[in-house]
Amino acid sequence: MQMRSLPLPCAQRHPLVKLEKTLFGEKRSRDHVDEVWPNLYLGESVANDGFSVWKLGITRVLNAAHGKMHFPADDSPSFSLSVFHPCTDYIRERVLVQCAAGVSRSASLVLAHLMIHQHLSLLEAIKAVKPHCWIFPN
Repeated sequence: MQMRSLPLPCAQRHPLVKLEKTLFGEKRSRDHVDEVWPNLYLGESVANDGFSVWKLGITRVLNAAHGKMHFPADDSPSFSLSVFHPCTDYIRERVLVQCAAGVSRSASLVLAHLMIHQHLSLLEAIKAVKPHCWIFPN
């Protein structure tokens, strides 16, 4: 007897479809740094450019990029995001969250922060960030 999987009922499939549509829709170009929430910036590795950081009034940098001073997060879908919780506590005042390209690890940290500290759902967090820059979180 051959078993085949049945499609999920629409009620179970709908949230995932809505999430994917929101996440993958409307790709935008991006600047090196984008303000995605009041006083919360998302970007690629630009912290070495002290003038740009100073000009934006950024007081803290959370670096998820590889290198000497980084948050040890593999850029892969299998990496457990549970270690992000302490990092979200660091995000306050005027913070730049960065990684190599500013779309996956740093975006995941920003979304985690919005979910934990601003009490947004994942879909709400993505909808809050997407108008400002293109993201592809892990």
